[in-house]
Amino acid sequence: MEMQLPTQRTAIDITSANMKNQAKFQLNVPGITHVWGFTQSGSCIPEDCTNVGGVDYNIADPKNCQKYYICHDGSAFSRNCAPLFYYDDSLQQCLLIPACPPTYQPCSPTCRFECQGNQPSAHRNDCTKYYICDPEQGLVERTCSDHNNPFWDGTQCQNDEDNCCDPCMAYCLEGFTNIADPLNCHQYYECMKDDYFPDDSDLRLCSTNEYFSPTLGSCSSDSSCTQICSNDANCPDTFDCPTDAVGGFPVCSNRCNQFYYYCDLFGVEVRTCTHGEFFNPDELVCVDEEDCPYPYFPWVPSIALENVLH
Repeated sequence: MEMQLPTQRTAIDITSANMKNQAKFQLNVPGITHVWGFTQSGSCIPEDCTNVGGVDYNIADPKNCQKYYICHDGSAFSRNCAPLFYYDDSLQQCLLIPACPPTYQPCSPTCRFECQGNQPSAHRNDCTKYYICDPEQGLVERTCSDHNNPFWDGTQCQNDEDNCCDPCMAYCLEGFTNIADPLNCHQYYECMKDDYFPDDSDLRLCSTNEYFSPTLGSCSSDSSCTQICSNDANCPDTFDCPTDAVGGFPVCSNRCNQFYYYCDLFGVEVRTCTHGEFFNPDELVCVDEEDCPYPYFPWVPSIALENVLH
């Protein structure tokens, strides 16, 4: 059984410091220091919002022509166009057109974590290493041996650690394949076409007691949990209700999510907020998206597979 997750938008801060060849997105959550990078490809860096004050305007999302950003007070807020609409940067709006506008130039990351032909691939856990894709031997590990250029940036060994590949990046090289969700070993992305950045609409959930196997490209009860990135969002997969508690509790203590745990005398179940609302972990109620103080995180508890109330 699979559950498809809804696409939502996320508020982020685009920082201009140390941008160089990589745009960094710092999640605006106290105590959370995890930085999300686009990629090292210059064309994947969105326009910088930080130097604009007092004026709201839109910028294109270089990874998806059905998305864009609203710049407001130095921060960028990701928005989705309506279904079948595409963002036109020259007109600053979404249009009902058959495909991406001709002026849109999608970016392609220089950092790859899967083999494609004989191109090298990055090492997710060690920036000083990379892989050679050998058709006979498979992945052959290499090390940046020059101490003056110890860091791999997706194409070469160089001396700037800020240009290291983002291990939490998910990118679809080939269509009709499945790739791991770096943040959740219970989930995976179903790639619908070649060469694009998947989003929440491509997320799929494994069945209960199954984990996604990158080797098999599918969920398996025999597979162990291979979670590439740490769950900084603090979203435990199980929840025990406090004694005699009645009411809602967050599935993530520091993220916005449409799901929440509900406790009563009969135990715990997973419920969902109404469309367009998210559960506020601080106030323990569903609120409008703009009123939730944390970023959105696409997490679905395992028990939601068995009992989700709409």
